[in-house]
Amino acid sequence: MLEYGRANVRDIQELTQLRLDYLKTDFGQIGADTEQAIAANLPSYFAEHIEKDVFVFVARENGRIIATALLVLVMKPCSPKFIRGRIGEVLSVYTLPAYRRKGIATRLMEELIAFSKEQEFDYLQLKATESGYPVYRKLGFQESPESYILMRYMW
Repeated sequence: MLEYGRANVRDIQELTQLRLDYLKTDFGQIGADTEQAIAANLPSYFAEHIEKDVFVFVARENGRIIATALLVLVMKPCSPKFIRGRIGEVLSVYTLPAYRRKGIATRLMEELIAFSKEQEFDYLQLKATESGYPVYRKLGFQESPESYILMRYMW
């Protein structure tokens, strides 16, 4: 039987591994040095942020985490698009391969959405993969055409 809830600091090792699994699925191969660096940095990130400005919704089977959905609270100065300045960024929606197509990610997202409404987030945003797109559409997410162009400065 699956149990749904939120992760805490006792789950950092599992969360780190699942994030790495997600990244390997999303990016394909990750270089050994990059994987090692991510694995070294994630535990301190989770320790500092979990249940403060990062909320990790999980499904467990026999105590083992088998699916995750991360919600990152992004605080911004208020504007007409975000009156409270509280935006939720959804990341790492990931289910172990043996548990996919059973509605687990949908359930995690429903709980994440309900939590976000209770916490008065202005809205949620995410970048959908091809496989995740139908799930998010079914839940009510809409494509958001912007008049701005997303840009990055990388070094």
